[in-house]
Amino acid sequence: MVSEAVLRDLVKESKANEAVFKTRVRKALRSSYSSHYRWMLPLLPDALQFRSNNSAHRPVIDTVDLLGRYAEQQAASP
Repeated sequence: MVSEAVLRDLVKESKANEAVFKTRVRKALRSSYSSHYRWMLPLLPDALQFRSNNSAHRPVIDTVDLLGRYAEQQAASP
């Protein structure tokens, strides 16, 4: 059995550790994006075909198409 004060301290410590963990995860994801995944993004429109019958998803499909066209223009530019 522990006192209420000890339980409060444990909760505070847990919350502090959670913030540190979230910060580490965010830094790791950001690092992975900037050094690895970022160069692959322009290749996705050529490698994948995006389709949807749902009109709610049309803006996303249109955006992917637009990004593909931009990637093609940049590849064709000297």
